[in-house]
Amino acid sequence: MSTEVLIAENKELREQNASLRHRLEQLERLIFAAKSERFAPASAPEQMELFERSADAGAVEETREQITYERKKKKKHPGRTPLPEHLPVRRVIVEPDEDTTGMTQIGEEITRKVEYVEAVLEIVETVRPKYARPQADQSDDKPAIVVAPVPEQVIPKGIAGASLLAKIVVAKYIDHLPFHRQIGMFKRDHGWAIHKSTINDWFAAVCTLLEPLYAVLTASVLDTDYLQGDESRLTVLETGEEKPKNKSHRFPPKKRQVHLGYMWVFRNPVVGGVFFAYRPGRGANVLHETLGEFRGKLQSDGYSAYTAYLKKNADVELVSCLAHIRRKFVDARSNHKEMAELALRAFQYLYRIERICRDYNCTPEQRLKIRQRYARPAYEGLLAWV
Repeated sequence: MSTEVLIAENKELREQNASLRHRLEQLERLIFAAKSERFAPASAPEQMELFERSADAGAVEETREQITYERKKKKKHPGRTPLPEHLPVRRVIVEPDEDTTGMTQIGEEITRKVEYVEAVLEIVETVRPKYARPQADQSDDKPAIVVAPVPEQVIPKGIAGASLLAKIVVAKYIDHLPFHRQIGMFKRDHGWAIHKSTINDWFAAVCTLLEPLYAVLTASVLDTDYLQGDESRLTVLETGEEKPKNKSHRFPPKKRQVHLGYMWVFRNPVVGGVFFAYRPGRGANVLHETLGEFRGKLQSDGYSAYTAYLKKNADVELVSCLAHIRRKFVDARSNHKEMAELALRAFQYLYRIERICRDYNCTPEQRLKIRQRYARPAYEGLLAWV
């Protein structure tokens, strides 16, 4: 084997090794992202040159004297947390074992503790008495039998009352208790066996009733010219079960299939409103369908679907996410450490500005003034450097 061939093979192996090492580093960042993206810059003063040309880094500290709001101070531990005043109090009197006849009570020693009273299911019978009208008083407008109408129900002819339905929905979405666990809890704690299809039907009925509120929430979030959006993968169980073809049921039913879906979230930073929308895909068509007539600035992570969405929506401007931009420089540290760390120093400076604004409880107007004076020159310097 010639020397040229060995050199070529050696070069190819080195390139493969570098590629594999880069892929390994990316995988480690995905697993340990929160820790690996921390940046402790070197103390070399020349790294601040980028910002000194556009903004005085030390000047940010001067804002501490310009802001009139007092900085939030860490409070000392106040001691035992007081018990909530709205909770009912049940007094238990414990008399001394000794005979207290002839003694005068001069006070009380009170010890307070919180006990848990387990929730109770109850059957509410709505009784509607029926009355027979005297024949002489009967007419077309006055029927022979008089009975009150059925009170309005959340689910017509359903056995679940409003409080039970609310408990099930809150347990699922606030306490993250899936239906099969709730079914087990009802059976264990209350001796009531609910079939899973029943609780699923209840849930579907509640969702239908909440659709008008969801529409109002969505409209209020989209009523802005500045919107933030993102999407996350979600593994979804297919509805229903595959029943065995063999009627003898000697073979158990197959496991339910799953598919990959996406939970989209959109936030209105101005009012703090948020709404979620599940979709089976993450293409630009989802944005067209969900955002409707939105016009303004849309901030995202730069995923290609947003770019495709903008091509058909000239009135929408795409705004990048600073955290995702910074992550690109974190990834670049493995190949261009000095250059990447110079950029990371810029982000550290920008984050310090935001931290000062947060620590001093700056108003939106104060934040704007500080950002224009200190952050904007740094952004422009970073953009010119890139």
